[in-house]
Amino acid sequence: MTTAAQADAERSTPRVLRGWWLVANAALPPLAWLVHIAAMPALVPLSCDTESTWFLHLTTVATAIVAAAGLVGSHRSWHEVARQRTADAEDPLEDPRGEVLDRARIWSTLGVVNGWLFLVLILAEHLPVLVVEPCPP
Repeated sequence: MTTAAQADAERSTPRVLRGWWLVANAALPPLAWLVHIAAMPALVPLSCDTESTWFLHLTTVATAIVAAAGLVGSHRSWHEVARQRTADAEDPLEDPRGEVLDRARIWSTLGVVNGWLFLVLILAEHLPVLVVEPCPP
């Protein structure tokens, strides 16, 4: 009998259901948001010196792309879990693949929810750049 860890490492397990893929995609959006929230205030003096806000726009676009990549990866995993669930084994208690699918379902759902949340946060934090001047008069 194989364990869930061995079933995860087998070549027959799709890449989008492997542990490292699931955790990486769930972690990308919060990490992108952390970079965004740290970089935006640090770039305000540069925007004041150059009298241009394109640094701030570029930071938002780059971090939003990273967050969206994590969201898309988690969404692909979520669809793969749904597809794999239709081909369940006869005895789910003896099938380590069931544990892999359960873990993948939880992580992919977390990744999709996190992805949307942090993508919206990144875009919402950019709204003041569009409305308010970065430099005081």
